[in-house]
Amino acid sequence: MRLLVPGRSSFFALALIAVLAAVIAGLRVFSEWHEALDNAGNALIALAVVMLGWALLDALVSLRRPAPELRRRLPQSLALNRPATVELCLIPTAKISERWLVQDHYPREGSSSASAIPCTTEAGRAVEVRYQWTPLERGDFLFDGLSLRCNSFWRFWHLQQRLPLQTSVKVFPDFARLRSELRPSSKSNYKNSGIRKRPKRGSGLDFHQLREYRQGDSLRQIDWRATSRRLQLISREYQDERDQQIIFMLDAGRRLLDQDDQLSHFDHALNALLMVAHVALKQGDAVAMMSFGGENRWVAPVKGVLNIGRLLNGFYDLQPQPVASDYIVAAESLIQRYRKRALVVLVTNLQDDSPEELAPAIRLLQKHHLVMVANLNEPSLLEKSKKPIEDLDDALGWCSIAEYQQGRQHTQERLRNSGVILVDTPPQGLLFRLSEAYLAVKAAGRL
Repeated sequence: MRLLVPGRSSFFALALIAVLAAVIAGLRVFSEWHEALDNAGNALIALAVVMLGWALLDALVSLRRPAPELRRRLPQSLALNRPATVELCLIPTAKISERWLVQDHYPREGSSSASAIPCTTEAGRAVEVRYQWTPLERGDFLFDGLSLRCNSFWRFWHLQQRLPLQTSVKVFPDFARLRSELRPSSKSNYKNSGIRKRPKRGSGLDFHQLREYRQGDSLRQIDWRATSRRLQLISREYQDERDQQIIFMLDAGRRLLDQDDQLSHFDHALNALLMVAHVALKQGDAVAMMSFGGENRWVAPVKGVLNIGRLLNGFYDLQPQPVASDYIVAAESLIQRYRKRALVVLVTNLQDDSPEELAPAIRLLQKHHLVMVANLNEPSLLEKSKKPIEDLDDALGWCSIAEYQQGRQHTQERLRNSGVILVDTPPQGLLFRLSEAYLAVKAAGRL
């Protein structure tokens, strides 16, 4: 689609004609040179006709000008909140120098470093322009066309045209940033996870290799056959069990809609689950993932680090919905899909009304699985409770927060007493705490 907008020369010509017309009209009132003024008026009319014809000719030439060719280059997969370079290549068909104003119609779910980019083409040579686009949401997005603007030959008009150049992109969680945040240590923090580590005695642990005896090895580790053959002490070395099953259940309802920083609680949860899934796949375990509440999705168990893409493609565009999540329905759905014993990790926000809703679902899951609940607490409430109390409204607000937090503590105690492994953390710390708890479960031989 092409559109002509009056340019600088048009406004200049109109202003000139209007000034001359005003001068002639003023002189006719205060002067007796009527014949000369009539001739001047006729000349002004002729000038206006010439200018109009000139402008129409300029418009006709501009509309007949062939549109340039445009190409857009950018990665098809982008990372959330990470700037991506968008490259636009303008290939003109005219053999003259032209000045352009290029505007890309990028998705509004992101921010751009430039709204309109000026450029100049010389004698038909292609020119490249670049700008940065930062996606602010996950999912599938479309760069829907580009707009071009240039001056007509005699600058009576601005020629605006839109080219239907569409490019689809996918925005995934930022895995590079997540890897930098995850620093698993050789010694996990077992105290915070509530799991007791059992010594490795061969029971429930996989044999890894034989090696020379080291000080501190138990007598149970010594392989006496290998020792007699080698005439030196040889010990068996074990590793955590492999081929275990991990299932992540992600609450996609209203409980994770809150947002304290650039990411919502749901985004923090999804990032953590995908990264811990990557860790579990590297450990040799099988990982499945499901969501419940707003949108129910299921990815069957996969093995091998290369299959992290199946989990990523299954959930990268999932968004939470402002609906109540039904824990019992989610638990029944999981039991129907998978009955083999697994570590089930349920990620949600335990509120003061959660026990009656969550307890039956937990009991159902515990019949078949080991259950871990990751509770995302709300740092904003803690900050509000620390503010000084200056009036009655502040006091009432503080009492409401205290009562709400007390209900949450009661819910957590009930879960711990029922045998659930509980991870309570702010959304920003879920990745590290959840990875620690998972590794602690494996080291303790709970599965």
